[in-house]
Amino acid sequence: MKVVLKVNVPKLGEVGEIVKVKDGYARNFLVPQGMAVPYTDKTKKSVDNLVKQQKEKVTRKEKQYQDVLDKVKGLVLSFRKKAGENGKLFGSVTPSEIIEALKEQNVEVDKKYLVMSDHINKVGEYDILLKFAQGFEASFQINVEPEENQ
Repeated sequence: MKVVLKVNVPKLGEVGEIVKVKDGYARNFLVPQGMAVPYTDKTKKSVDNLVKQQKEKVTRKEKQYQDVLDKVKGLVLSFRKKAGENGKLFGSVTPSEIIEALKEQNVEVDKKYLVMSDHINKVGEYDILLKFAQGFEASFQINVEPEENQ
């Protein structure tokens, strides 16, 4: 039986491919699981449209990622925090604070994309990585300075 795959199936094929499988495998597994549909000209056209829409969606997402990364590259954010004698902060700079500072720079991003190698709990400079899917990543810098006592 020929089927058109609706999803990537390991060791069988990718979305939109027409593959020949045994009748029982198609009827009892692939079709009920929504992984494939029996092959006809009509189903092939509908799956082609689905594949085209998915590719367009991925292209739009990649463009959005690239726009955000272009804004972030080379960006330096400064934070003033209360610190002790040896430069240790009373608290830390949290990912939420970093996201808020990015919003002030007109960069909208979710905190799940921030990659911080360590907690920011001392005065100094830190490199932060913004990492999206498909290898889109850029780094920016954070400067933490002690607050002046008044």
